[in-house]
Amino acid sequence: MKKYLLPILIALPLLLTALFYLWFRQGTVVYQALGLDSQQLHFFNSEVINGLPSFVHVYSLSLITWWVNGKKYGLFSTLLWVIINLVFELGQLLNHDQASHFPTLLADYFANGQFSGFDIAAIFAGALAAYLTISKIKEA
Repeated sequence: MKKYLLPILIALPLLLTALFYLWFRQGTVVYQALGLDSQQLHFFNSEVINGLPSFVHVYSLSLITWWVNGKKYGLFSTLLWVIINLVFELGQLLNHDQASHFPTLLADYFANGQFSGFDIAAIFAGALAAYLTISKIKEA
């Protein structure tokens, strides 16, 4: 079981978050990228719950990065994804004119995204959880 723990800790949250995005996340870029109308059920109308994907993104991708680097550089792996996620979240504060200076896909993401302070908190919480998970796995 120990052998499968890390892949499970990576894959399960990503799978659940992908389903969350498809079914519940407001204003999801998944539908925009596919050119479809939004089909969300709007079951969750809570900014805290809507921050879950930001948490999982940092958590799982930090673990993947650490794993593919031979289980080295845990702090680097975590900070890398914090920075990437912060750039994408803070980019949503740009207005349409400012966002238009970026490549089209990124500009659309920035211009149409909705900044959330809860996503910022979730990014840091995901980083802390990832770093603690890495520390525990290294101890074992």
